[in-house]
Amino acid sequence: CTEDDGEVPFWDAKYVQIRVSASALNNKRTITETMETIISRSIYQEASPGWGIRICAFRGWPANMGEKVPVAGVKVAIDGPKKTWTSTNNRGAALFFLNGNETGNYKVTVEAPGSMMVMPGDRSFELDVKHNTEDPVERWAKRRVLVEYPCYLDLTVRDAGTKNLIEAAYDEESHLEIRSPFYPYVQRMEVRSPVLSIAEPLWPLGPGETGAYGLSLRHVQGYHDAEGNEFFWVTGQKEETAWNGTFAGPGERLALIAYLLPIPPTPSGDDVQDATGLVQWLNGNSHVVTSNIKEDKARATTDAGDLAKVVWKSGNPQDTIKLNNDNSFVFTASAMYWERNFYTQAHMRVAAELHVFNGWVHLEDKNANKQGELSLFVPDGLGIPGSLIPGGNPERVYGEVHFVEGLFLGDPSNEENLIAKGAYYFPDGARLPEDARLLIPMIPSNLR
Repeated sequence: CTEDDGEVPFWDAKYVQIRVSASALNNKRTITETMETIISRSIYQEASPGWGIRICAFRGWPANMGEKVPVAGVKVAIDGPKKTWTSTNNRGAALFFLNGNETGNYKVTVEAPGSMMVMPGDRSFELDVKHNTEDPVERWAKRRVLVEYPCYLDLTVRDAGTKNLIEAAYDEESHLEIRSPFYPYVQRMEVRSPVLSIAEPLWPLGPGETGAYGLSLRHVQGYHDAEGNEFFWVTGQKEETAWNGTFAGPGERLALIAYLLPIPPTPSGDDVQDATGLVQWLNGNSHVVTSNIKEDKARATTDAGDLAKVVWKSGNPQDTIKLNNDNSFVFTASAMYWERNFYTQAHMRVAAELHVFNGWVHLEDKNANKQGELSLFVPDGLGIPGSLIPGGNPERVYGEVHFVEGLFLGDPSNEENLIAKGAYYFPDGARLPEDARLLIPMIPSNLR
């Protein structure tokens, strides 16, 4: 297997030609007989008639790939016109010698020895052994496979703010997704505990290789989905750092902490006002907010005159809050919780230090050829100085906005996202969709 792929594999079988000559008694002519055969190294191995399959197994870690380290004991099975199996020898070679009537398409399966694993993509594949060709090299179907010691992950799930374990927030939908460059699909694992040992062996992707592992933790009650490795930090070191999706070497077992951002819970109590009491609602399948509101209703305040928290909802959880007409005022509260989906083909202006959209936000009606807008403001005297937020503008004040289901410029059912679901810092006066680029994602490294 260390030879060039263009070589016909004859090291386990020798082509032998024997020529015997003898002179006639009268010395006038010479009698010559020639015999040819192929002798295999082992009496149990078939001699090659000229067709075959060669599988070469090597160590797959980048440092080993450069040296072409062969792996013995890798089980290789072929299924086609001929069905059999063998194991790679100490040169990493598995040879299958075929007769002319055994040529054709073969399915090849590879199984690693002991505690090793075969690189995904090399576990099963097809090879075609050509019959009608004069080139001896083309009569051999060849493939290199990589084998290595797998890596593993141990995951602990914590609240990004308190750093406490998330104990009782799992349901039947809670799961971890593992993306890799090896699979067209996503590996999915159920999560039922804040401590998870990922028993699935992972191919040791290392620095300098193409691609990396990507993790997502979804549907943990009360928390945003952790979309991306910036939410998964390597622990057990002097300083925790976000995992880059690779391993330092074969056989490594990493301890990760997933820091989940909490979704601010919708409040209840005397300091909360229902938006239905502050704006005019119209009956119908969906409740429509109109701009026919008195100016003194543009601020939600408590009896003491302080800004209150406002909950936007209707009696029917299936309703959508719709805005059809531009409102010229800025509706102001200390915090706003949108409990229903929000749709607008007009311009909605709201001011609060905290906005929580628990449903999707839809800013465009393509059929009507109209553009919806949403402007987010921070009330005077509130907000976070931009100098306190990594990547923030020191000359601006910021608030928090939580898009639990995301913000869309197209049909939410088609997932035509403008802004991915998650939590963000927004600068005062951000006008969406135009200023979407000004939003700063909230991740564990930039939490205040």
